[in-house]
Amino acid sequence: MRRLLIALGLFSPLIAKLPPSDLSADKASYDQEILTLTGNVTVDHSLGQLKGERAILHKHKHTFAFSTIELQSNVSFFSLEHGSLFAETAFFDLEKRAATLSANGYPVLYKGPTYQLTAKTIDLTLDQGYAIDTLAAEGDVFIENLDGFSIDCNKATSHQNTLTAFGPPCHCKHNLDAIDADSLTYNKATSLLSFVRPKGILSSPLFQNDPTKQCRFAAETLLWNQQEEVLTLEKNIQIDDPTFGTLIGKDLLTLKQKRIFDQKNLESITATGETTLISKENERLTNYGTMTLDQETLLLTCTNPPNCQLKYEKETLLLFADKAEAEYTFQGTKIAPHTLRFDGNVRILSHDLSRPLRKGLADHLIHNPHTQETRLIADEGNAVLFWDEEKKYALSAPEILINHQEEDLVKGIGTVRFFFTEEEGKRIEEFF
Repeated sequence: MRRLLIALGLFSPLIAKLPPSDLSADKASYDQEILTLTGNVTVDHSLGQLKGERAILHKHKHTFAFSTIELQSNVSFFSLEHGSLFAETAFFDLEKRAATLSANGYPVLYKGPTYQLTAKTIDLTLDQGYAIDTLAAEGDVFIENLDGFSIDCNKATSHQNTLTAFGPPCHCKHNLDAIDADSLTYNKATSLLSFVRPKGILSSPLFQNDPTKQCRFAAETLLWNQQEEVLTLEKNIQIDDPTFGTLIGKDLLTLKQKRIFDQKNLESITATGETTLISKENERLTNYGTMTLDQETLLLTCTNPPNCQLKYEKETLLLFADKAEAEYTFQGTKIAPHTLRFDGNVRILSHDLSRPLRKGLADHLIHNPHTQETRLIADEGNAVLFWDEEKKYALSAPEILINHQEEDLVKGIGTVRFFFTEEEGKRIEEFF
């Protein structure tokens, strides 16, 4: 079949306002208002290159210009800067600078420089130069090859450097991670993803490559910075880790990673604001300042603002202090505290009302979970104060050792007195 090459200049009285284009097809017909092209249609346009089995160009009613281009069957649209689209039909409104691509039985496909997308329909808005300004996809939207992320959502929009996916839910996968969110936004320039009301499964911060140790999480927002290897969760945070326990935060949590030989590893976890860490043994540590876990040293540190103390709770104990440290060790595939240390105006009291009331005051407290021993230590010039309500005794000493394995045996070390001075009595009343 003889191939027709049609330069739009042949119809110049009619299409003077159209951007420069060249056409080719197997057949062509023209009736003063509609130019119809059939068979292997190619339109080289400032939009890009358009292809299909059939094309219909409509003339504007009141001017000598074609205002729309409609393509049917095996449609493809190639843009040098913005990628390619493939569909069953495409309709370009040149006056409104808009286009709609759709397909029956299979999705519309967009292949861009940074990601690939499929959807039931894709709408385009064009700028003054007829380049793609905004892409809007709707219906069974699937996005992949997005810095290792894939996304399922109801609709998505792309404008300049920003891609936004909408649910609910919007489902995102990345390696072993799976996140549902109301919406997410991806910045192509910074590789930053932001999630609204995310929840789902993340790799365990301490066992990131073990699929059996994934943790569940939820928050108001999640910021995932690919370039800096940082995940930031904000507001109403909860993370349930099968090895570490449950972390509940009101304000901010940051997980910083580092890459070693193409392998991502946790560097640190930092929580800011009111944060509660609940162990598998139901021990609770509530902090109001900054809580940081260093992965290399396995050291947890807690600091607080002035006049604000952290709180540590277990079945029979309630403790307050200005700051704390916890040293952790790996025990096979588990992680457990090796030493707990509390510093600054340490106050302890029995937490279970069924047990005799005990209370103590010290500058430092060191607890060894393995030996079940607790040391209460005073700074030089001070004394540890300890009171037992049931046995009706007071104990004042530079250091007091409590052995929890021997029915809470209490032992004073150094110069020991079994009474409080008047000043010590006032001091313990002040703190309790």
